[in-house]
Amino acid sequence: MLPFKKARCVLLSFLFLLTTAVFAVDSDTLATDKTAYTVGEEILVTAVGSDKDWVGLYVAGEVPSGPESIWWYYVAGDGNTSGTAKPLQKAEYSNPSRADLHGIPAGEYTVFLCANDGYEVLSSVNITVSEASAEPAAPTGSAPANPKTGDVTYLLIPGILLLAAVIAVLQKKRKNA
Repeated sequence: MLPFKKARCVLLSFLFLLTTAVFAVDSDTLATDKTAYTVGEEILVTAVGSDKDWVGLYVAGEVPSGPESIWWYYVAGDGNTSGTAKPLQKAEYSNPSRADLHGIPAGEYTVFLCANDGYEVLSSVNITVSEASAEPAAPTGSAPANPKTGDVTYLLIPGILLLAAVIAVLQKKRKNA
């Protein structure tokens, strides 16, 4: 009977860790479809947040409480849907004082997710924009299209299958004991 109790403790620990991982992903998140772009290429941003959380593009090294953003939009306002990819260049708002950067020229940038119409940074992603080259660029890794579920799905399904297999083995051993 002792091995069954140990196995049950292990299973409960596993379920706790799995549940914690799932809930951690449900928090405010931000992702871009990749981290390296060429000038003129669409920058897809997926953000998860509330109606007054906002996404802003800044030159690398700048912070949201400093200079105005280049482009910005509300995550779940102005017709946007939280968790849905949006081209940054189609953001509802741009700042006239940054008009020289509206075309997003070559350089280093940071995309920020900020809370509740304020400057509390919830998440950020660094991106690079380069001049187009004559050679095709090597593929880069990409973020999940929906960061709310993202890679946890790859853990959740095998985890459930493993759990079911362990329970079946333990039940079989318990019947044989």
